[in-house]
Amino acid sequence: MLADLQKEFLAFLQGSPSNVEPLVTFETPGLSIYKNAYNQRLKEALDTDFPCLGKLLGDDLYDQLIHNYIVEMPSTNPSLRWFGSNMQCFLKSHALFSKQQIVIELADWEWQLRSAFDAANSHVIQLEQLATVPPEQWPTIRLQLVPSLRTIKYQTNVVKVWQALETNQTPPVVIQETNHWLIWRKGLVTQFRSVSEDEWQIIHQIMAEVTFADICEQLCQWYYFEQAPQRAAQIIQQLVNDQVVKSIR
Repeated sequence: MLADLQKEFLAFLQGSPSNVEPLVTFETPGLSIYKNAYNQRLKEALDTDFPCLGKLLGDDLYDQLIHNYIVEMPSTNPSLRWFGSNMQCFLKSHALFSKQQIVIELADWEWQLRSAFDAANSHVIQLEQLATVPPEQWPTIRLQLVPSLRTIKYQTNVVKVWQALETNQTPPVVIQETNHWLIWRKGLVTQFRSVSEDEWQIIHQIMAEVTFADICEQLCQWYYFEQAPQRAAQIIQQLVNDQVVKSIR
């Protein structure tokens, strides 16, 4: 049956045991041309998703990584767009790269940029809409953020390394430093910025759809009680300016 033939053919392409060869006509170059083309398309997809990872590793190490990934993480999605989604997990378990934090974080950063760009579109609110909220309702308001927003915490200066590689400059020395980042899409342009520890925590609270009063309570870890509402308002105003708030409830 056609379905069985397709399964055998896919197994052959992915290097798994297959009985497809006796089922097809042998002609030069035969099945190998399909297998080579299949693997080449997978590599091209990964090259597109992780352009700076290859620059960091160099051709030999990168080619070895990509070959291993293609063999050990076969494509399961009809779209090549998602083939690289397991790269960070793969690197964490890879004998050569599991202890190289900069490699793991760079792969994650590049993937987050791509996935933010591909996220669903969303309406966003303007600052004028915040001004229409009556003062007595502020303690109970909740915000919803756009689907493209990504929140990431890193332990190296990976973004500075990426920025240098992106412009074909010599990257800085890798250093250990905890830093927090937001990635989102504004229109058709991917945006990112660093955030402080308190803003990072509050954004996660907003994602959990807690109230403004709850946010102020959380901010008391860093600020006096009377300062918390002002800081909460600053964070929300910045998020609205960034165009990552889609609604107020």
